[in-house]
This record gives sequence, structure tokens and C-alpha cells, in this order.
Amino acid sequence: MTGMKTASHALFLSHFGWILGCGGPNSDVEETGGGDPLSKLSTEIFEHVAAGDQHNCGLTPEQKILCWGVNDDGQTVAPEGNFMAVASGSDHTCAIDNEGLASCWGGNWNGQASPFGSAYVALSAGNWHSCALRESGEIRCWGDNGRGQIYPPEGPVFETLASGYWHNCALDDVRSIHCWGDDGAGQATPPAGEFTSICAGLSHSCALDIEGEVQCWGDGGSGQLDVPPGQFSALGCGQEHACALTEEGSLTCWGGDGSGQATSLTGEYTQVSGGQLHTCAVQTDGLVRCWGSDEDARSTPP
Repeated sequence: MTGMKTASHALFLSHFGWILGCGGPNSDVEETGGGDPLSKLSTEIFEHVAAGDQHNCGLTPEQKILCWGVNDDGQTVAPEGNFMAVASGSDHTCAIDNEGLASCWGGNWNGQASPFGSAYVALSAGNWHSCALRESGEIRCWGDNGRGQIYPPEGPVFETLASGYWHNCALDDVRSIHCWGDDGAGQATPPAGEFTSICAGLSHSCALDIEGEVQCWGDGGSGQLDVPPGQFSALGCGQEHACALTEEGSLTCWGGDGSGQATSLTGEYTQVSGGQLHTCAVQTDGLVRCWGSDEDARSTPP
């Protein structure tokens, strides 16, 4: 989400063969075949995509941000400028510019879109809070703290982070996971071991270990803990689902699939990000493909 009201999201260091309509070039759908669910393909080229609850934002090779989907709080109205990272939360979006400064837009009733500080290299956005990683390895968070989600542990030097609805997880420089915030379903109680990446959803979290296997913990009521076997190289969490990519770029998803958001597409991808009831992934050619719910055009990338 990451995730989501999530959000995973990113250090720029989270289809059937049918046509979905004929409303213009941005609603074109390629026939991907192989039993894939309905999906929509962008006409723009992206290097990264960040799925929020019901909206998404993508970073172009020109370091511009383009957003689409629900805009009831201005979360898809990206500012001008050059950026190196973007993260989508529930009703807000945050980005880091080339000077290491964070800026946010959209819903701000809990201060989730009011960043502070500088020298940032990565960030994540949750439900009503946001976090960012500084060059020093320190994490700073802002916004809603109703479940302790804006107070990261002190001491570790962190290298990457992810935000769920009301919790966060981060990897330190010895590849251990630290989580904080809501732990009602065990989503902030990570396993021991060495890991290379993490993502966070509504009430679950997932991480990729050094062997390339995915481990998930927290709420599993929608199958989001039922990780398929295999070795993977990247992952992304949605609200109640998750997806992982192999080294070759093939995609595997699991968990809640009521809108088709956890149906695995064929093709080759470089990055994947899950929202509430939809998923978006960057293809190897830089085009973004989204699938699942397309209410308010959340699965219709530009």
C-alpha cells in the first residue's frame, strides 16, 4: 500500500484478453492472454509506481510525478518539480525532491501531509501518517499517532522502510526488521532473521529474506499470509493482499482477491505496488499496468 491506506513504498534509492472500453488512449487495454484479468496499460513511461488506498502516483524518468484515481482531498494533484521518490497513503501523497526535502499533498487532518526535516532518501505513507528515512539512517514520522506509529525505535541505523495503515516496519543495516505502531494482529511483531526488503498492508506485513523467500505475519483472514513457495527478488503489499516478483520479472500475488487485485498477471515486471482493491506494476518496458477495481479510474494509469 506500500500500501495502503498503505503504503508501501519506496526508496527510489509498493488481465484477461479483453478490452475494457474505448474512451481514448489512456483507457486502452492490451490483450495479455493466458487467463489474465482485465487490466489497463499506461501510455506514459514510469520508473516507479506507488499505490495508495484508491489512488496512485508514478515517477517518470524525467523525475516528474503523475497521479491518478480518487482526488477528493487533492491527493492526485502533484506539485511541479524534480523528485527521486514518491509514496501514496490513504488520502495523501508524499515525495522527496532532489535536494532531499519532503513535500506532501492531499488530506492533512492529522498532519500526515505536513512533513518536516531534510536530507531524506526514502519515504512511506500510511493511513493518516507518513515516515521518511534520512541519509543518517534515522527515521522521522509525522501525522496521526493514535497507535504509536510516529515514534520509531531509537538506536538502529535504518536502510529502508514501509508503512501500513497504523504501523510501520523498517530494515536496519544488519538486515533485521523493526516494527512499531498497531500490533493488534501481530503485524508489528516481525520474525527474526536477515531480510532484504519489506512491505506493509492494513494489518499484515511481509519481508523478503536473504534466501529469496517471502515471510508474512499479522492478520491472515484474507489469505495474505498464505505465501506461495518460490524465490523472489521484490515484493509489494496491498490492503489485504501482496505480490512478489522473481528475478526474471514474473509476478505472483496472493490474499484478498474480491476485485481481482491479487490475480497474478503474466508478463515481465520490475516493481509492484498494491492498493486497497487494486494493484499496479511497472513492466520491463516502463509502462505501468493496473488491475482490480477501477472505481474512480484508480486502475487507469495515464
